[in-house]
Amino acid sequence: MAVKTLLTSEGCPNIQTLKMSSNNITDASIIKIAKGCRDMQSLYLEGCVHITDKCLISIARGRPNVRTLSLETCTNIADKGVYM
Repeated sequence: MAVKTLLTSEGCPNIQTLKMSSNNITDASIIKIAKGCRDMQSLYLEGCVHITDKCLISIARGRPNVRTLSLETCTNIADKGVYM
């Protein structure tokens, strides 16, 4: 599935698990994707060096059904985002 599809206003409401690996993904992209994926339960991000605590806080507040979050080599995440 293309990121463009995920970024549309309709999003992909039935997606429960999403795995993304790219150094081009930003906070804004993840926040918009999370808004469109209402049933998301698992989010795996690898090598997304441009995401920060801002996107994690947004996910925690807007998608409380996310139970699994992997942030492998996402180097701009601090304790604030993880403990939200």
